[in-house]
Amino acid sequence: MKNFILIATLSIFLTNCKGDDNVIAAENEIFEILAAGAFAGDNITTTSQNSVITAQSDWNSLVSLLATEHHDLSGTTINFNQENIVFVRDEPRPDGKYAIVVDKVLYTSTEVQFYINKIVNNAGHHMPIQPFCIAKISKTNLPVNFY
Repeated sequence: MKNFILIATLSIFLTNCKGDDNVIAAENEIFEILAAGAFAGDNITTTSQNSVITAQSDWNSLVSLLATEHHDLSGTTINFNQENIVFVRDEPRPDGKYAIVVDKVLYTSTEVQFYINKIVNNAGHHMPIQPFCIAKISKTNLPVNFY
């Protein structure tokens, strides 16, 4: 009887202790930075903005906005059947010593994780700016979350 209880206890313990139940597999995704810089003057908004562009009309609007800041992406072709554009606009900053960059993009089974690094250096203009970064990623229907 003691052996039966011992075997039953061990089998319950061993079948319930799977080590990978809560592990989410993440795959590092290759991405391309299309533009990075800062908005100034009338192009500064009051808040930060993170968006995924999935349509040509939205891309055309962004390209037009960037042209006012001397970033020419008019020759950049995006195949929206295979690619998405991620547009990250940081919060307004008091001067030009701020920047943002994309550190990495991870794909999991439930989301795309977009990691942004905010950089502060000692150089820069003495006028308000709003840093931005635009990246091209593989097409996805998963939600994109920013970290």
